[in-house]
Amino acid sequence: MDGDKMGKLVNGETLASTWESVMHPEIVERLKMPEFDEKYKSKWDDIFKNHPKRLLTPAIHAAISESLGDFSIYGVDSIIKENKGRLIYAGGDDVCAVLPVDTALKAAEEIQKYYNSFFRIISGQKPNKSINNIWNVEPGKMSVCLGEGENISISAGILICHHKESLSQMIVRAHHLLDDKAKAETDRNACAIELRKRSGGSRYFARKWDKREAWKSFHRIGELISNKNKRKISTSLVYRLEQFRTGIEAILKKDDYEKLLTNFIKKQLDRSMLASGKNSKEELKEFAEKIVNIIIVKNKDNKPAFEPEGLIVAGFIADKGGEQ
Repeated sequence: MDGDKMGKLVNGETLASTWESVMHPEIVERLKMPEFDEKYKSKWDDIFKNHPKRLLTPAIHAAISESLGDFSIYGVDSIIKENKGRLIYAGGDDVCAVLPVDTALKAAEEIQKYYNSFFRIISGQKPNKSINNIWNVEPGKMSVCLGEGENISISAGILICHHKESLSQMIVRAHHLLDDKAKAETDRNACAIELRKRSGGSRYFARKWDKREAWKSFHRIGELISNKNKRKISTSLVYRLEQFRTGIEAILKKDDYEKLLTNFIKKQLDRSMLASGKNSKEELKEFAEKIVNIIIVKNKDNKPAFEPEGLIVAGFIADKGGEQ
């Protein structure tokens, strides 16, 4: 995992206040009045228009540094341990760890939420917690986090691979997954997952963190495909959708493609449900809508694209890795 656009954060483009916001409103108003001394007015007009942001002070730099230090020392380490993983390194906004298949995504989600927290209370006797709205004073360190805002985000690359693969090579591959899939293709503030099996090639799923419905669908459909939950959706459907690629891509050219595709998948679900999986029409519609959330993604031209591999990745994770 890696913080996005850290250069802009450190250089003051993300957090810097404006000259107008730090000056008294009456002074700003006077500086903009036509009768104000032209010698000073022209200078301030140029500053307000062309150089509106102030440079960060050493105090702000120190606050950013402390926030990232708390994040890596008190946040990341405990999250990795709670999810039965082993931390390789955590320095500032950079994180690298090894985790079980079934907890890797959960850990990444928790780290992302911690990164965008506003305040945390850190106590050595119990897990630190986020402070929202009202806080009852208690022993511990009040940690000021980066919070939420434009360009304040962290991206993740999760590589699922066989335990006998070369660790050094897989770390390099995970870096490429993070940089190429999560940051470049998905445009940051995202998580990219690669399922690398020893045969059959890699499967991918990537979405922005704020696509809440897509991630809810990913978890839910994974459970329905999973064998450990007495799967309600046949795995054959997952592979059969690829055979319908031409038809699905034709549907995506229609204005009401979501409705048309949902109805199409609902029909496929009705035909492929296992004998023990009797479901109501409402459930079939719900399952179909969630599948659409996973298999359809907007490309860089903001047009819908068909990417069914996410269903396979979701089912594999829900099965805790299954057999390779």
